[in-house]
Amino acid sequence: MQFWDLITISIYFIVTIGIGLAAARKRASRTEFLLADKSIGWFPLGISVAATVFSAVNFVAFSGEVMTNGLYVLMVLPAFLLVIRPVTHVLIPFYRHTEAVTAYEFLEKRFDQRVRRLAAALFVVWRMTWVSVILYATAKLLSSMLNIDFRVIILMIGSLTIAYTMLGGMRAVIWTDVAQGAIIMAALFSGIIVVSIRGDGFFGVFSLAVKDDLIMPFYPFDPMSFSLDPRIRMTFWSCLIGGSTAFFSRYSADQMIVQRYLTARSLKDATRGFVLSIVFSLAALVGLVILGLAIHAHNPSGATAPPMSRIAGFILSLPAGVTGLLIAALFASTMSSVDSGIHSACTALTSDFSANPGYSSVFSNRVFTLIIGIMSSIAACFIGRLGSIFEIMNKIINGFGSPLLAIILFGIYGRRASSRGILLGGILGAIWSILASSLVVNLALHYYAVVNLIGTAAFCHISSLVFPDHPLDRNTVTQNQ
Repeated sequence: MQFWDLITISIYFIVTIGIGLAAARKRASRTEFLLADKSIGWFPLGISVAATVFSAVNFVAFSGEVMTNGLYVLMVLPAFLLVIRPVTHVLIPFYRHTEAVTAYEFLEKRFDQRVRRLAAALFVVWRMTWVSVILYATAKLLSSMLNIDFRVIILMIGSLTIAYTMLGGMRAVIWTDVAQGAIIMAALFSGIIVVSIRGDGFFGVFSLAVKDDLIMPFYPFDPMSFSLDPRIRMTFWSCLIGGSTAFFSRYSADQMIVQRYLTARSLKDATRGFVLSIVFSLAALVGLVILGLAIHAHNPSGATAPPMSRIAGFILSLPAGVTGLLIAALFASTMSSVDSGIHSACTALTSDFSANPGYSSVFSNRVFTLIIGIMSSIAACFIGRLGSIFEIMNKIINGFGSPLLAIILFGIYGRRASSRGILLGGILGAIWSILASSLVVNLALHYYAVVNLIGTAAFCHISSLVFPDHPLDRNTVTQNQ
C-alpha cells in the first residue's frame, strides 16, 4: 500500500470512532441504548439495514461466485422484490403495533415464555455464527493484502467494533452504518470507474467474460437454469423460491433487522427505510457482479487460483487511494455487520431471557455486548473449518433462519398452534435444519432454507396436534391477544 491508501484507511477509522464517541454522549437509558429513543428517520434506517446485511462476505462470496461460475447469482435478485409487499404491509406494521423491544416478545403472549426464549436462543446462535463467518472472511482477505496474521485482524476489528457499540449503543450502530454504507458504495463505484478507463474498459471486461462463458446462463443461454431438478446447484426456481425464503427470514424474523424497524420515528419511516434498503442492496450486488468480472479480466490466467487471492491481487493493483478505499470498504462492510450482530444478540439476551427485562441497566447491556463480541471473535478463528464461505452462508446461516421464521409465522397465523407444540416443533426443527444443512448433499444451495422451513413447520404442526393447549391456556392466550 502507498501513502494515500494509509491516509484513506486512517480517515475511515477516525470517522468511525468519532461517530461512536458522539453517540455515547447521549443520555444513557435502556431505550436509548437499545432503540435510539425511537428517533431514527427513514434514510439512516434504510442505509443501516442494507449496510448491516452487506458484509465483506458479499465481496468474497458474490464476486468469487461470478468469476468462477458466471452470472447465475443474478437470478436471486428478483427474490428481493418478492418480499417487499409482505414485509411492508404485514410484518413491519405488526411489529410496530407490539411496542416491543425484540421480535420475540409477542411469542410469550401468544404461547409462553419458553417459546419466546427458544426463538431468542435460535436467533443468538444464528447471528453469532454469522458474525464469526464475516470476521473470518474479512480477516483472511485482508491478511493476504496486509501480510498480517488473520487472527490479529480479527482482534483489531472485533475490539474496535465492540468498543463503539458498547459506548454508543444503537445510535452509534446506525450512524456508523450510514458512514460505512457510503464508503462501501464509493469503493464499489470507484473500482468500476477505474476498470472503465483501463485498457479496453468495459468492452474488454465483457468480451473476455463472454469468451470464458462467464455471462452464462444468459449468454450462451443455459436451458438447465430453468430446470425444476432440485439437485442442480443454482437455477432460476431455486434462487427465486430459496432466495425469497431466506430474505423473508432475514427481514421478518431476524431481531437484527426488526430492531431497526422499532427505532424508526414512525411506521412510515420504517416502511420507507426498508424499501431504501432493498434499492441499496440491489445496486450493491450489481456492482459486485461487475467487480467480479473485472477481477477475472485483471488476471484471467489465474482462473485456478482461489477467489480470495485473485480479489486481493486486483485491489492491490488499483491506483493509490482507490486501493485504500476498497480496503476501508472491507473494514466498513464487516464492522457494520459485526456491530449490528453483537448489539442485537445483546438485546435478545437482556430482554428475552431476563425476569424483569424492563429493568435491565445500560451497564448490563454493555457487559453482554462485550461478552458476545469476544465469543464471536474467538469463534471466527476456527469457523473456516466448516467449508467454503459461500457454502457456509447458504447452507448453515441462511438455512438456520428458517426455523425462526416458522415459529414467527405460527405465532402470527397459527390459531391452532399450541405452546408445547411450538416449543417441541421449534427444537426438532432446529435439529432438523442442522442435520439437513450438514448431511444433505447434491441439493441446490438456496433450497436449504426451504427444506429447513418446511421441516420445522411440519414438526410444529404435528406437535401442536399431539400436544394441544389446555382449554384454560387457550382462553388465556385469547385474552392476551
